[in-house]
Parts: sequence; structure tokens; C-alpha cells
Amino acid sequence: MKLVRRGLVVCAALIATASGASAATKDRLGESAMRALVGTPVAEYKAGDKAKAVREFEAYLAARRRTDGPNSQSAADALSAFGVLLYTEGFEKDALPYLRRAVDAARAHYAPLDPELAVVLSDYSAASYGVYSDDAPYDADTAAEEALHIRLRTFGVNNEETRDDLIVLKRWGTVARTHKDSVRVGAVGALYDEAIDLMRRNERKDRRLGDTEAEAAEMYLDNGLLPEATKHFDDAMADYATAGGSDDGRFAADEFACKLTSQGHVKESDDLRGRFHVSRLPFSRCR
Repeated sequence: MKLVRRGLVVCAALIATASGASAATKDRLGESAMRALVGTPVAEYKAGDKAKAVREFEAYLAARRRTDGPNSQSAADALSAFGVLLYTEGFEKDALPYLRRAVDAARAHYAPLDPELAVVLSDYSAASYGVYSDDAPYDADTAAEEALHIRLRTFGVNNEETRDDLIVLKRWGTVARTHKDSVRVGAVGALYDEAIDLMRRNERKDRRLGDTEAEAAEMYLDNGLLPEATKHFDDAMADYATAGGSDDGRFAADEFACKLTSQGHVKESDDLRGRFHVSRLPFSRCR
């Protein structure tokens, strides 16, 4: 997995409101900038002298903190750059402690809703998923959830970074990650509700609202919460109708009905098909 840094140095001047306006971003700390900061210790690490590389990096970090302050942006940048470059050079597991320390340093420097903090949180969570997949530590989920919350509140739902986070929200809600724990399921559900609320208040109506509601419904169903799943799917169908996406609604209804059947909810599946007049489609995913 390649670690992708989205929006490194997201501009404060262009933060959009939560109404859904898209914010412009530009890279502040791209790969060349990161190598200018910590390229030498990374090269030594890659060459095999890991102990020397770590000593040089820690000396550089200490110097930045003496010069710029213990909670400075430069300290957070150094930790983030070292972690990201180690990851991209193939030392994925070795990178995680530095990316975790980068989160702590960023949290000490940035305000709670600063998009820069979201970038560092996303780096840590993405790297943790890359190394451990579904066995990633729980703080990978909480970091990803916090990053999405920041982006929803500062950029709105139409920003590219927010949309990327909404896509991976499906992963955080899988049973492999939640283990049907009510706290974890509730945290994922709250983020879906936050995104859906912002979409509803957005002037531009499109099928993404229905898609997001349908994803939330599937998350609840997979976690054994049928009433919540049914409510969200009913809302999804209403949203598809509002957006003029009748075909989208039919496909989503067939897929959700199939999932209901596969989990033993045959009566509920038949009821859903009846309520929305959706027969089993020729290319249905039902088995």
C-alpha cells in the first residue's frame, strides 16, 4: 500500500463552511520538502545503518524543538516527514511509531479543527491499515474518524479530501473492525449522520446522499442492528427519488434486499421489494 498524503498544507485562508462548499488546497510538505528536512537520516536508514539514522533524526528533532519551541510546527513536520518517508521506502512497520508521535506533536501545535491535524491523523490511520489491515489498533479508527470530522466541519462534503474519507468510512464500519461493539458502531454511525446532515443542508442534491444513506444502512445491518438499517435504507430511497435517481434506487434496493436475505431476514427482504416495487434484477447479486 502506498501512503497517500492528501492536502499536505491545507490553506487556512480557503477553509469552507460546513454548508458543503469545496475548499482549495495545495501541498505544503510534498516529498521534495520532506526529503529536504530528513532525507539524510532516511537515506542512512535505507542503507542499513538504522541506529545512526535514528540518532541523527532525533538530534535534528531536538534542535528544531530548541530553536522553534517544543510544540512547534517544525517538530510536527519532522516527525511526519520521517514517518512518511520510512513508510514509502518500504519500512512500513518502523514508520508507525514516528507517525504516531507526529499525531501527538500536531495535536500540541494545531487547533482541534485545523485541517493540518487531519492530514497527520489520516497518515497514521492509513499506515496502520496498510501494515495490519483489519487487525490495526483501534486508535487507527479513532484517528481516521477524527480526520473525517475535521474535514466535514472545515471543508464540507464536496471537498476531495472529505470524499476520500467518506469512501473509507465503509471500512471502519465492517464487523472485522467493530466486532459489533456498540461504542465502535455508534462512532461510525455518528460520522455517517454528520455527513448525511451536511449533505441534506447542501443546496446541490445528488445521488451521493442516497448512496451514503444506503452505506449506513448496510453498516447497521452487518452489525446486527436491523431497525437502524431499515430506517437508513428507507431514507436512502427517499433521497434517490428526490435526486431523480430511480435506477440508482432500484439497484440499491435489489442489493439491500439480497443482503437481507443472505442474513436470514427473508420476510424483511420481501417486504422491502414490495414497498419499493423492485423485483429481483437479471444481474442481481443475490445467490
